[in-house]
Amino acid sequence: MSTSTPARTSVRFATREAVPVIVALIRELAVYERLEHLATATPERLEPQLFGAKPACECLIAEQDGEPVGFALFFHNFSTFLCQKGLYLEDLFVLPSARGTGLGKQLLQRLAQIAVERDCGRFEWSVLDW
Repeated sequence: MSTSTPARTSVRFATREAVPVIVALIRELAVYERLEHLATATPERLEPQLFGAKPACECLIAEQDGEPVGFALFFHNFSTFLCQKGLYLEDLFVLPSARGTGLGKQLLQRLAQIAVERDCGRFEWSVLDW
């Protein structure tokens, strides 16, 4: 009887070198959402938004056995009522082959930790209703 070793999973901040991988994952997300015709992201357009002088967003990469299999792209917003910044999750996606491994939960937990570390008043996101 053979036993398989459970996959090693991890979540880390994306690096500049990961931009092409992130774009590929964005395209996979667009296919999943049946919106690939709207996905115009390219590495050249995304890179300055993540790593330019004034980044518009940040990204976490989920890995399984050292290979990127998911991402969470997020940015800060602001609550006038709280007079405090918040964290908004724009996209969270895990490849079908890596679903059920807990990586989605790990991404959400890391984002919640970031929100606490950065003194955010809120951590928000929206989901598809289907």
